[in-house]
Amino acid sequence: PGKMDVQGHMVQDLYNEGRLVEINDYCRCDLLDTYFVFLRTRVLFGEISLDREQDLIAKTKSWLENNAPKVAAFATYLERWGDWENPWK
Repeated sequence: PGKMDVQGHMVQDLYNEGRLVEINDYCRCDLLDTYFVFLRTRVLFGEISLDREQDLIAKTKSWLENNAPKVAAFATYLERWGDWENPWK
């Protein structure tokens, strides 16, 4: 989903306003985005196969679905989830 409602330049203002839950949610989603970029770099460098990457993404999505009832940020992340189409097929 990429950046959602909060962006990095907003964090200091959120902190100043005491909105730590929103900062935490931002960090969680940013970490997920970074993880997916990391996985893609591993494919591009030939360290994992495209099928392995897609398996890890599916497992992560399943984990998010299981935890979304407890973490609202995960539910929002999933609402904005877009399935990737393989351009090489």
